[in-house]
Formats: sequence, structure tokens, C-alpha cells
Amino acid sequence: MEKKLPVIAVVLRTAIERQNSENATMKSSIDAAAQAASQASQAAQAASSDASRATAAAHTSQQCCDADTERMDRLFRRSVSK
Repeated sequence: MEKKLPVIAVVLRTAIERQNSENATMKSSIDAAAQAASQASQAAQAASSDASRATAAAHTSQQCCDADTERMDRLFRRSVSK
């Protein structure tokens, strides 16, 4: 029985080392995924900000067009009424 103890210890040590290596690989993968998620979140926030600015610009442009249309309508009505 004494001869089997060292073999079992070697097998256990090998299994532990393999598990530690797998854990390190998993931690590296998790860290990379967390970093990618953070970058994606930042990109989404930037896109949302750009979309808000574009919406504001579109509203401003529409107001300008509406004002021009009103002016042209008034000019047309004046010219027709004369």
C-alpha cells in the first residue's frame, strides 16, 4: 500500500495543476469578455449620444423648413390677393 501513495499523490498533483491551468485560461477569457462588454457599452453610449444630436438637428431643420414654408405661403397669398 505504501507504493501506491506516491503514485496517487502524483496523479492528484497533475490533476490540480491541470485544473489550475484551466482556471487561469477561464479567468483570462472572462477578463477579455468583460473588457469587450465595457467597450461595447461605451460604443453604445456614444451612438446614443450621436443619435440624440442627430434628432435635435433634424428637429431644428424641420422647424426651419416649416418657417420657410409659412413665409412662402404668406407671400403667395399676398400676390394672389392683389
